Amino acid sequence: MLAAADAQLNRTEETARAVATIRRLDPTFDPQEFGTKFLNVDDLEHLREGLRKAGLLAPETGHGR
Repeated sequence: MLAAADAQLNRTEETARAVATIRRLDPTFDPQEFGTKFLNVDDLEHLREGLRKAGLLAPETGHGR
């Protein structure tokens, strides 16, 4: 969540630190699964947008979901 939030706020140094911590603590982190329990689809998409900005989730290709 921190990496996504920092990325949404364009805090590049903080984002990089959070991403490094995620990769160190959980090398099997799956950004596609993270947050899937959110009940609000808009909240999940906002999280995923932050994860994309942080470099943890591949950019959307425009081929639908």
